[in-house]
Amino acid sequence: MGDIEAYAKLEGPEVQAYIQELKVTLGRKQSGKGVLHIGDHKKISKEHAEISWSQEKRKFQIKCLSKNSLRVNKRKVDLESPPVDLENKDAIRIANTCFYFLLPIDSPPQQTPSSETQFHGVTNEPKDITISS
Repeated sequence: MGDIEAYAKLEGPEVQAYIQELKVTLGRKQSGKGVLHIGDHKKISKEHAEISWSQEKRKFQIKCLSKNSLRVNKRKVDLESPPVDLENKDAIRIANTCFYFLLPIDSPPQQTPSSETQFHGVTNEPKDITISS
């Protein structure tokens, strides 16, 4: 398997995806340019959330785009919520899909991702990211 060029990684029992652009949409839509497929559950909207790089804050942020909320570290995020800053190893839950947000060992993002990017590992088993409603 070749090296992956990415700014961040989403990793969980059902999700392993790389953020290769500074703005991506997460949802039920099939993966493509600027879109990451995170599952087919009926409570996952086609365009459920957006992860984007805030140059001002020098952090990635997640914003809910759906009437169905999401959770970041057990905190509810809905359409009315402001974007939430993401930190390395934050647990995200969208419907029944849970995953971690992982940053490269050397962040913040460069202008273009490097094929030599290494990501922080997850020390907990994926089952530990289950978040109660």
